[in-house]
Order: sequence, then structure tokens, then C-alpha cells
Amino acid sequence: MRTIALPETRYHIELIKENNPEIDLYLIRRNSAPYEKSLPLGANFSFFEADQFSFNPIRSIKANRNLYNNLSRLISESGAGRVIIFADAKPYHKYIIDCCIKNGMDVELWEDGLGYYIGSGYKYRFIAKSLIKASFGAYSKGILSEQHRRNEIVTRDRFLQKNLRYPVQEPIFKESLDRIAFIGQPLVNDRYLSASRYVSVIESIYDQSGIMVDYFPHPREQPMTFNESKVRVVEGVSTQSYLCTVKYLHCTTAFSTAILNLSGDNRSFCPGLFGLKKVERALSKYPELGVRIINDFSSVGWLGK
Repeated sequence: MRTIALPETRYHIELIKENNPEIDLYLIRRNSAPYEKSLPLGANFSFFEADQFSFNPIRSIKANRNLYNNLSRLISESGAGRVIIFADAKPYHKYIIDCCIKNGMDVELWEDGLGYYIGSGYKYRFIAKSLIKASFGAYSKGILSEQHRRNEIVTRDRFLQKNLRYPVQEPIFKESLDRIAFIGQPLVNDRYLSASRYVSVIESIYDQSGIMVDYFPHPREQPMTFNESKVRVVEGVSTQSYLCTVKYLHCTTAFSTAILNLSGDNRSFCPGLFGLKKVERALSKYPELGVRIINDFSSVGWLGK
């Protein structure tokens, strides 16, 4: 059976390599990061486009119609019987699932992180954005749901069904720091809260604990200016690899998937600290993730031991 896969990050490509399916064709979304450079040597790949918007609704509707038709043609001409995708929330994800089911192809949804379990954490915000996308020509079936036809496709994940492998990198610590590591996220860019509020919350971790915070920025977030007596920004490193060589008292994040790829008991989510109570409630439903949820860092010294 011919198989096509639609990886959208290097992490997805690592999942494919670890779970070892034979991929006949990779479909890479154009204008994304150049993930094709991470594909296995000699891999066959093509580009596709979908969900593009402009300030002209009529132009957007026409363009998206053509893009979906081209995507359908790519899938059909591949001769595949199995399609592997890594998300099902965006309009083009739903289009791919519907197109494949309609044409008798097996669809597998592989977990790509927290979004697989909790979605965006803010359903009404997701619905509002989705309706706007639909008005500009995005595929509209299932647009109000962050999960699409999961009862009709194969789902594979690391923590619930445990039918997907991903090797958590075992730490080889070369040094220890009596500090708290914070894995950043583009919460300001994604309009969850203001820059000043975001900075204040990160600095409050020091205020609660009295322990210096090392902040690891997300590649997509804007530069932040912190009080350097409380927070040090660590740049130019691969966060996951770095945190496997430098031992911290504690490692925390609002709700970054990256923390799932680390091992140990000194890890936490802290969305409530940012006022993200809906995200906190969603995460609390999944103790299988193995990461505690905390809002008070005053005891982080003994929490991390």
C-alpha cells in the first residue's frame, strides 16, 4: 500500500523515522519552514498550498477553491492507500481527511503535541477565528470543531493509546544550575495576553521563589525585555538538547509541548499563572501526560528534588 505523509515540523519527521513506516511521498506545505531538508535522503516530496487569505474576500475565496482542488489532485494522483497527518484542527486538515475518506483511503492522525489532546484551550476563540476563515474561502465542513471525524480514522498517540513511539532524550547532565528553566511560548504574538503582562508573570516566578529564572524563548515570539536581576534570556541553543545537559531545580512552561519531550519529576505546566484557566482545566484532564500543574513557585526548591 502506498503511503503519503504531511509533516509540518521537524518533530513530525522524527516521529515518522522512529515509527518506521515506508513513506512513498511527502507533501510539504509551501511557505512553511524548509522541513524537506530534514527528510530521509532521497525521499520523494512535493509542495502544496492551502488556506491562504488576502484582504479581498472574493479573491481569497477563488484562490482557496483552486488550492483545495490542486491539493485533491495531488492526493489522488499519488495512488496512495494510506495518508498520515499530524493535526485535524485547521480547515485544510479537515479537507484532507474528508477527501481521503471519500476516496477510500485510510487516514492516520498522529499526535503532534498538546493540541491533539486539549485543542487550543479556548474553544470560542477558535470558533470565531474559524468562522472568519470560512468567510474568506476556507473549507467549512467541521469548522466549529477542533477534532475532525476521529471515530472514522486511526489515531495514534504517545500517552493515551501509547501506540506511537517517540524517544524521550535521556539527560546527560554536564552541569547543574540552582535556577528555574522556563520554556517560552508566543502567547503575546497569539494574543493570549499583553507583552507587559507576560513579562510580569515570568518575573513573578522569581518573586514567589526567590530563584533566578532562565528563559528560553520560542522561535516565533517577539523579543522580551526582562528585569535581568530576576530573569535571564538564554538564546542560541536548542532548548530540548540544552535542558538534557544542564540540570535545573525545576523546568516549567505555560503549556508548551516541548516539556513532554523531557524526562524527570521536576517539570510543570503553569497556565493558571497567566490567567489561562481554561487551558489549566483542559490539562488537568490528562494526568497521563506525567507533568504536574502548579501556580505557586514558593516551594519549587523541594518540588524539584
